[in-house]
Amino acid sequence: MKKPTVSVIIPTYNRARLICKAVRSALRQTYRDFEIIVVDDASTDNTEQIIKSFDDSRIIYMKHKNNRGASAARNTGIKNSRGKYIAFLDSDDEWMPQKLEKQIAVFGRSSNTVGAVYCLCYIKNGVLGFRPYKKIWRDSKRGGVYNSLLKGWCPPTTSLFMLPVEVIMESGLFDEDFPSFQDYDLWVRVSKKYDFDFVEEYLAVKHLHSENQLTADLKLRIKGLKLFLDKWGDFIKKEAGEQVYNNIKRKYLAAICKDAVISLVKKSIEKL
Repeated sequence: MKKPTVSVIIPTYNRARLICKAVRSALRQTYRDFEIIVVDDASTDNTEQIIKSFDDSRIIYMKHKNNRGASAARNTGIKNSRGKYIAFLDSDDEWMPQKLEKQIAVFGRSSNTVGAVYCLCYIKNGVLGFRPYKKIWRDSKRGGVYNSLLKGWCPPTTSLFMLPVEVIMESGLFDEDFPSFQDYDLWVRVSKKYDFDFVEEYLAVKHLHSENQLTADLKLRIKGLKLFLDKWGDFIKKEAGEQVYNNIKRKYLAAICKDAVISLVKKSIEKL
């Protein structure tokens, strides 16, 4: 069987209501030489039935016996991929039809020093109780981005990225100890040796919602940011300076304070 050029990896957990949009956006790609690997991280909803309802031989469904986290799900997809390139798509995000085509074109005209190609994106808010909005993420950087990453720059979702599989394997896959910021950690490792490039078009949509979204879980965010500071703190101080390190640490302390306030409010409500 001919190997596909691109392996699309979609990790998911209890997002049966959301994942159809992501899968359909992958199937609508103008670039057709791909496989889609959906890694179900032990969902308890009807995710499996939803995925198996798609009549397309390019979709491969895999399921973990136990919930292991998004990093482990992505790593399972990478290890079972057959493509030359890996494109990540979160199960609550979606792509524009030319996303893969445009990124493949960038790799086609780039030197072998480019290890990651991303794109620009829209961010849509669908959190209940908040006013819907759409904003644009356009803070793009090209070339060596290692220092920028250490200073806190990071694209908002893995759904923007395509990387050669050998670059990911060489860089060490996703760190499965990280419950959040796992993409940030991997991009830093990749950027130590490779340049980044991007398609200057809005080819992805990141959706904010209240349904099982890691970035909304402060405790996971706190743990992930602490692991990142423990792992990269000395590099940040050396390469970017003490002030940059302190700025990132303030985000960590602010998250702890916010979590403490929320806990106090919840306890007060429970006593009423």
